[in-house]
Amino acid sequence: NKVTQSLRSACTKRVLGMLEKTAKKDDEKYQTFWKEFGQVLKEGLAEDFANKDKIAGLLRFATTDKDSSEQSMSLAGYIERMKEEQDKIFYLTADSYAAAKNSPHLEQFKAKGIEVVLMYDRIDEWLMSYLTEFDGKQFQSITKAGLDLSKFEDEAEKEKQKETEEEFKSVVERTKSYLGDRVKEVRTTFKLATTPAVVVTDDFEMGTQMAKLLESAGQAAPEVKYIFEINPEHALIKQMADEADEEAFGRWVEMLLGQAMLAERGSLDDPSQFLSAMNQLLSK
Repeated sequence: NKVTQSLRSACTKRVLGMLEKTAKKDDEKYQTFWKEFGQVLKEGLAEDFANKDKIAGLLRFATTDKDSSEQSMSLAGYIERMKEEQDKIFYLTADSYAAAKNSPHLEQFKAKGIEVVLMYDRIDEWLMSYLTEFDGKQFQSITKAGLDLSKFEDEAEKEKQKETEEEFKSVVERTKSYLGDRVKEVRTTFKLATTPAVVVTDDFEMGTQMAKLLESAGQAAPEVKYIFEINPEHALIKQMADEADEEAFGRWVEMLLGQAMLAERGSLDDPSQFLSAMNQLLSK
């Protein structure tokens, strides 16, 4: 009835207010609370739309700013440290802190000194479908195809990338021709440094972590069609590009796609195909 609804609303606001004060005045005490009830608070963000902003302010995450798996960084603190030209909160979801910390998707962010929020709780991918912005800043997954870091690059760098992209058009076409409908698209990327290739998903397609979450809950997850991105500045990609024999070229594609899928999903649909290609290349 209306009385219990009013009590519920008043109690919720009172508790959230108390937590906000604790977080501001005694960070150590709040961290003790977060370790015990952080997961529940994340669920609350999706269930209590009226208090969404307050709950988001109480969330804590690990970020690349601190070399620790401890979830101690607030979103407000992240925004304070953002670069002047940065207008989005960059984040990455993974199976574990180690997988997130060592993800190839982070390479250019580290090189450019851009902080990324690292999310590795099973609930995080689901959480981000409800948390689209905070304090006027949109969230941007760094594993999505729509990622654009051009505002952090100078004109000379952009021009060089344009030329390289043009040079590798034929390599991209050969790769796409070989893979067919196994991938959604093949293209060059300049967001990598030491990694030859990665796979990403479209902005509106289900991500890897959400698909895993559904599967673990016994629900059927739709097939994820990945976009295969190759790094034209990497030695292995250059070696693949110089391969005239189509059969040998196919082995390079298999190996590089397999590596990218392992880094993203931790498993392969057909491990034998990947191993065969790798073994033949090693033998050669």
